[in-house]
Amino acid sequence: MTDSQVEKEIDRVEQELIDAARRQDAAALDRIVADDFLITSDTMADKLGDKKLYIAECLASGTIEGGSASYDKVKVRVYGNTAIVNSIFKYQVTIAGEEHGGVFLS
Repeated sequence: MTDSQVEKEIDRVEQELIDAARRQDAAALDRIVADDFLITSDTMADKLGDKKLYIAECLASGTIEGGSASYDKVKVRVYGNTAIVNSIFKYQVTIAGEEHGGVFLS
């Protein structure tokens, strides 16, 4: 697979992840997110979240209404069988009637 093909596949999977979170699709999230996934955010300032916590938070967030989510300035670097991806993740949504959003380095 060429670097360009890898970047297109990563873009596709990132959009699939956004869509799965929006639908609160536990099976799709489990399939997409790597078993060794780690995340931190302003809501988890004192700990690293793992795949199980990430999926639980996606499902506990409540119904997502409207809004937008995107990955911008995506930079993919391919080293053999490994790709490192950096991007700016932006989102603005309404969850259970409350506005949420932000800009994050991913």
